[in-house]
Amino acid sequence: MAQINSCLKRTFIGFNFLFAIIGGIIIGLAVLSQILTSAEEDSSVEGRGMGLIVLYIMGTVTMLLGLLGAFGAYKEQKLSLVVFLVCMVIGAFLMIRGGIPAAIARPQVTSLFLHAGEEVQQEHLTGNNCFIFLPFASKRSAVNLIKS
Repeated sequence: MAQINSCLKRTFIGFNFLFAIIGGIIIGLAVLSQILTSAEEDSSVEGRGMGLIVLYIMGTVTMLLGLLGAFGAYKEQKLSLVVFLVCMVIGAFLMIRGGIPAAIARPQVTSLFLHAGEEVQQEHLTGNNCFIFLPFASKRSAVNLIKS
């Protein structure tokens, strides 16, 4: 391979290690979530399995790709850098594939959240003894609640 600028090489290695650390943090949060929710004897933690699996997979993939990119840059191995590039391109296509339907459905989801926030506000805040911050509730209903 041709001689690479050392500053560019160190920057690439640094950012990939940062991504590997973020992947480790995601895995750590999944472990912490599993420990904390398994200690509770609630019936509300029954649907937690799929979310934990997604966190474990995302954390592992992020960590492995970060380590692969850092290793490829450090050793200047063409094969590991090509595998890293292919994984990044596949990841970008998957994000675009998920982002376009999410952007199209955003207005419907926003109105759904606003409606649900107002319902919760009407159910739980009939008395003036408490105030719950609902980020999806409309400003007008929050102002009316404070004035009353």
